[in-house]
Parts: sequence; C-alpha cells; structure tokens
Amino acid sequence: MPNQTEVILGDIAVELTREPVVDNVKELMHGKLISFVGGVHNVKPIGAQEGEWIYPYDEMAWLQIHLNDGRRFAIDLHEVSNQAGWTPDLAGLQTAIEDINTWLATLNV
Repeated sequence: MPNQTEVILGDIAVELTREPVVDNVKELMHGKLISFVGGVHNVKPIGAQEGEWIYPYDEMAWLQIHLNDGRRFAIDLHEVSNQAGWTPDLAGLQTAIEDINTWLATLNV
C-alpha cells in the first residue's frame, strides 16, 4: 500500500497529514502564502520499454503548491486519502486545482 496523505482545506491553511508519520505531524500552508497552484500530469507511453517509465503507476498526477517564501509542496494524487474527487488522472488533478483556488478565493486573510 502506498503512503497516504490527508488534505484538509481548513479555515486559513491547507493541512497535510502524511502517513506513516509519528504523532500525525501536519504540514501547514497558510492561504495568504500560496502563490501558485498547478500540477503535473503524464501518461505512460504505449509500448514503453522497461526502464523508460519508472513511475509506479501508468498515469502520473501531481498537485503542486508553491508558497511565496520559496517552499514548494508536491502531492501525488495516488496517495490522497480523503478527497474523493481528487482522482489520480487529469480530471482529478483539475478538480484538486479548482478546489484549492476556490478555497483561496473564500479566505478572509
């Protein structure tokens, strides 16, 4: 089973809890520090030879969050455990980006 990440869009911050971790340590990204939300999507080429595609799944969907202090967070959507619409494909990646951008627009920070 892959590692799991719980993503919560909280009152003022995105909260990531990655498992397995000791004591469920959270990574917090304050909404006012988020400068970019995007992603990386790629699909294993048909007929790829061994060693040409080393990602463990046939489809790659990574959510990327950049903060204005230079920190960057990458979240593999295969590992997100609590956001049903954030599927590990292009549609799920677009949903994740849209959800976070909508959440950012509602913040009072």
